[in-house]
Parts: sequence; structure tokens; C-alpha cells
Amino acid sequence: MKKKLQLLLFLSVLFIPVINAQTVIFADNFDSYTVGASVTTLGYTVWETGAYIKADVPGNSGANYINMAGTAAKSNYVRKTVAVTAGHNYTFSAFTMTPATKNHAIGYKLVSGASTNSALFTNNTWTEHSISFTAVNSENVDLFIYIYGANTVNSDDWKLIDNSVSTATQNTSSASVQLTRSGLNQFSVSGCEVNSCLLYDINGRLLQTAYKNRFDVGNACGKGVYIAKITDKSGLVYHRKFIF
Repeated sequence: MKKKLQLLLFLSVLFIPVINAQTVIFADNFDSYTVGASVTTLGYTVWETGAYIKADVPGNSGANYINMAGTAAKSNYVRKTVAVTAGHNYTFSAFTMTPATKNHAIGYKLVSGASTNSALFTNNTWTEHSISFTAVNSENVDLFIYIYGANTVNSDDWKLIDNSVSTATQNTSSASVQLTRSGLNQFSVSGCEVNSCLLYDINGRLLQTAYKNRFDVGNACGKGVYIAKITDKSGLVYHRKFIF
């Protein structure tokens, strides 16, 4: 059911330029990563513990998820750092589950502020949780999953949404923004300064996220049709289709 909802959302974003005046700043479903890889090699940080990519059984979270096994008598975190804009309101969401129904939380920490956790959860099936905040300054924010002690928490489908982008900025029609292939697996975006570029397959599966105008898709793409959702530094969103 979760994957069906994500596909419907993807198709809505693809064919309708304005979606609830929101823009996805960051999203990761971990499906393109190698099973067994430490998340510290994938742009994440951990505190007091280790966290690794694991393969899920079909029908649950998807192909992969993050598994974090905590250290006894310690506060354990896995974190992702993302840039946010002053005055904008954001929602961080993620799916979590703890096999032993242990307390865990999601949360955030702005550079200029203290850590803020959600309520504690104990769900032992995949459940989506969210927490919202407003950035006072243009700065970085750490998004995190937390568990205390020698307990295990799994997480998937991390996403940060900017709720403050006006509908006027959701125009996808600018012909000046182009996505071109610049090498074997390299692509470049011209016509804007990229804040994020989310690469989807035609079924709505997120394959990769980039944060610069030139990026390498590596082995993420085989032959087929793909959609790039490009968000520039001012919040404008563009959708570009390409054939690999």
C-alpha cells in the first residue's frame, strides 16, 4: 500500500505543475545502495553506533532500508545534513519500525538551535512519522532517527518537504532549464542553479538525489525513460524527461 501511494504521488507531481505548494528538498529510499554498506559512506553520519543498509522482504519497506543497532546506555543517532532557507516551514518524515517495540523517535537539529525530537514511538510494523519546523536562518539542519540503548530501529523513505514555496514558483514550463547528457553516465543541468535534482524511473521509484548542476548516475540507470525533478535555489521546480 505504501508503494502504491508513492506511485500515485509521483504521477500527480509529473502531470500536474502545482502540488499543494510544497517542494521536496531531500528524499532517499535507500534502494539504490549496496546491501551491507555503512551509511557513513553514503552521506550520513552516526553517533555512538553503526548503521548499515539491509535488504527487506518483498512488500514491506521496499528493496532496502537502514538498520541501526544501538550501543548500551548510549543515545544513538543516524543523521543527514540538509540546507534550509530562513523563514521557510519544513516537514521531515520517515518510515520506522522496531522489532522489539522499543522507544524511538525522529527529529531535527538546526545549527542555531537545540535538538528537537518527536514523541516516542514503539511501532513494530512500518509506520510513517513526521515532525515540522521553521528555519530562523538560512543554515544546515540535521535530520535524525534516534533510539536509546542496545536496541534496534529500522528506517526508510526519509523525506524533507518545504511547505513554504508559493504556488507561483511551481511553474515547470521554463524552456531555459535543460538536462543534458555530458558523458557516459554524467548529466548536467543548465539554465538554473540546482538546489536538488531527484531522478525517478517511469514507475515513480526514486533512484538518486544530486545537489549540484553536474552529477554522475553511476549504475542507477539502465536503458529506459526517466524523469528528473529539478529544484533551483529560489524554489522553482522543473520536470524533465530523458531517455537513457
